Amino acid sequence: MKRVIAAIIKNSGNKYLLVSSKRDFGQFSRYYYPPAGKVEVGENDFECLRRELREELGLELLSVKFITETPGDIQNQTTAWYECHIDDYELKINEEELSTAGYFSLEEMRQLDLWPATKKFFEKYILD
Repeated sequence: MKRVIAAIIKNSGNKYLLVSSKRDFGQFSRYYYPPAGKVEVGENDFECLRRELREELGLELLSVKFITETPGDIQNQTTAWYECHIDDYELKINEEELSTAGYFSLEEMRQLDLWPATKKFFEKYILD
């Protein structure tokens, strides 16, 4: 079973950080999701989040709080969701990996194509 770690980051304007990958995910290509990545061998969840946020967005992770773990959108995958606190909210997008990244209000998110697991997570844990 593969494990993906997702970073829930909210800025001072109550907007959430979402990204869209340049990778071809078939029907989910160009869909939005929180910054996330697979845990590498010998890495814990915090190290995975720190690496992914640095590589993809140039962000420094300060602290995390576990929220929940859910089934992923891909077979044999789970996603662990963490509330993350960072040192600076300015994004330095890695254009080799991401097509876009930005902060979105809950209302703006309703207009976006979100990965199904992302949509379910926000409906259950953020909007509730």
